[in-house]
Amino acid sequence: MNTPFLKTNQTNLKPQLVLLVYWFISNRHNSKIFEALNTLKNKTQGIPFSIVCLNPFNSEEDIAQYKETMNLHFEMEHDNKRTAMFYHINTFPSFLVMEKTGKILHRENGLSDECFFNLENIINKNAHPESNKANLGKVIPFENYKNNLSLLFKKI
Repeated sequence: MNTPFLKTNQTNLKPQLVLLVYWFISNRHNSKIFEALNTLKNKTQGIPFSIVCLNPFNSEEDIAQYKETMNLHFEMEHDNKRTAMFYHINTFPSFLVMEKTGKILHRENGLSDECFFNLENIINKNAHPESNKANLGKVIPFENYKNNLSLLFKKI
């Protein structure tokens, strides 16, 4: 993966798609973000993609403690603002879906109503380009995200 300065062992990133999540500990939306990421991860187990959460503001120790306290099972790193600056991240949270080569396929800045629906669609579209795209572009409010899993995560 051609993401500069990324500390994650790049041999562990075998999937062709990577979701980079830019966040920080005191963000009031973290519970929603990580709950939705868990749902996304669980519902797309058959799709080869990795989730890497990058935090440019908090220390490695604080991130590790937060990860343990919140029982999170994602790759989490201190970004030291280097990749955030490289990708022009100025809104938190921000989400980048990219190919392992570093090509950005999709970007979500901030937490919008359709954020996780868009992420799921772009991951499905690029993991299974031949799949049915009938639901692409439909907006599902964030609050209804968990209630619409049958629509969002249609088995392929």
